Amino acid sequence: MRSRACRALAAVACLSFGLTPAFAQLPQLVADTAPGPAGSMPYGVTHFGRFVLYGADDGTSGIEPWISDGTPAGTFRLGDLNPGPMSSYPGYFTVFGSAVLFQAYVLPFGHETWITDGTAVGTQLLVDLAPGLMNSNPHGFVVFRDRVLFVASNGSGERVWQTDGTAAGTVPHPVVPANAALVGVFGHRLCYTRRSGNLHEFWLWDGVAAPVQFASFAQVASMPEPYVLGEFGDRILFVPPPTAGAQIWSSDGTAASNTPITQPAARIRQHVAMGGAVYYLAESYFNTVELRATDGTLASDRGVAQFANWYSLVASADRLFLLGAVPNPFPIPGSQAPERLWVSDGSTAGTTVLSTTLTGVRAMTPVGSRQIAFVAREAATGDELWRSDGTVAGTTRLTDLSAGAASTIGALAHESYGGGRLWFAGDDGVHGTELYTLHTGAGNVALGHGCGGAVELRLQATDPVLGAALTLYGRGATASAPGLVAITPPAAVPNFVVPGCLVHVDLSVPAILWPFTADPAGTFTAPPLPVPNAAFLDGVVFAAQAVSPWPGAPLFDLALSGGVLLTLGQ
Repeated sequence: MRSRACRALAAVACLSFGLTPAFAQLPQLVADTAPGPAGSMPYGVTHFGRFVLYGADDGTSGIEPWISDGTPAGTFRLGDLNPGPMSSYPGYFTVFGSAVLFQAYVLPFGHETWITDGTAVGTQLLVDLAPGLMNSNPHGFVVFRDRVLFVASNGSGERVWQTDGTAAGTVPHPVVPANAALVGVFGHRLCYTRRSGNLHEFWLWDGVAAPVQFASFAQVASMPEPYVLGEFGDRILFVPPPTAGAQIWSSDGTAASNTPITQPAARIRQHVAMGGAVYYLAESYFNTVELRATDGTLASDRGVAQFANWYSLVASADRLFLLGAVPNPFPIPGSQAPERLWVSDGSTAGTTVLSTTLTGVRAMTPVGSRQIAFVAREAATGDELWRSDGTVAGTTRLTDLSAGAASTIGALAHESYGGGRLWFAGDDGVHGTELYTLHTGAGNVALGHGCGGAVELRLQATDPVLGAALTLYGRGATASAPGLVAITPPAAVPNFVVPGCLVHVDLSVPAILWPFTADPAGTFTAPPLPVPNAAFLDGVVFAAQAVSPWPGAPLFDLALSGGVLLTLGQ
């Protein structure tokens, strides 16, 4: 083991040679896109390999699509799609292998689907589904296997379409019904809902066999419609019509497996998964909110803490962060309990206030596996960017772009964390609202989905802290079989090696190949990988991806996990 650790340590240093951190510990202005105090008002930041795409207004071309590597020299407009000051309002950026699809309003086409490879010349209209000025209004983009599914109208009503990234390959979906609502991809299956007469139907499709209906509910007058919450492990969570109160149910994708896992409540407001449990906010019939938890069975459902109101709930590693207000036993008529930032380890005793002075807390965003970032206000500095590791001492302000009480942070940009950086819109009082980036230390973020196996191979990681050990672990591997995790610098842009299998590591350079052996349940933990305590590694980014033998898989009989982007740091 010691010799292997030494070889791995040397390999990390070798792979890092010539790589330099792309960002400093202080907030960096990405580019003064719209010179002067007005600002470019960036929005919709979406990670695309080593770059981000977003919408911004440079003051002369209107709101158009932009791309950046985080430096002024590497930031440019992808096109003036509507020439002159008229905006194209790009949005719904969706990464699809080595391309990004998005919606834009461009004359004479209307709202249609566009595609870019990250260059100006490679940014073009994909297809004009509703000819002329009619709008197809594409939305709900979902990447599934080697296609992107979305909802749009060709002038005769909305339906589900699929595209392979070409105009000829953009066609009505041959399997998913026209009136389906796309929910997302859970494991290796597409989830969608549809109405059939008075029925709400929930369906799963693996892309090969026929779709499977796993639940169906009759619409009950004056009651909320049923909906899918998300996934918990390999199971789907959903909320049926609340005939006897709202409950979370769980399914493995078959109707026979459907079972309630929570007690009835007036409403289910929000949920997150942490440490083998689902934590959720249940609203009572007396206008209070309770943080509750379930391990996946009805008997395990339990209360954690009571609140008068709630605003947001997120999870990071082994901590929950909640913005809520505590009930006042002697309320003043017309008064409202003050909101507070809370942290919880999942127990009643471990649910405590992090701050009594911060107000306006919003946009809580997990940063790696150890902390969150958020926007908050205090009297001396206004709205700024903060972070917390779940302790009072570790809840600190990250920015004060415009010194003093003037607010400088509008909001964290959409999908704002990736590659060890936070991307956010800020105003330093001189440049207006522009795009900034900030290195936040060691972190990791998941990339895409696994492929090839009958179940999804999933890879996770701890944050790669300098001087500590990186642990790579996961599930969905072949039972009791060996496997490997490949670690390289990230591919400049992910690519499909076979249909539906996206590679995030760089296949053109040497890789660390770190072995593991799965247990009989298919879960695995690779031996700890030492991370050198070397200052030059701070901010260096790697990608990791696991493979496991799976006979019949299209990639050389191997199942491939999604990627994990690893940023070395403190």
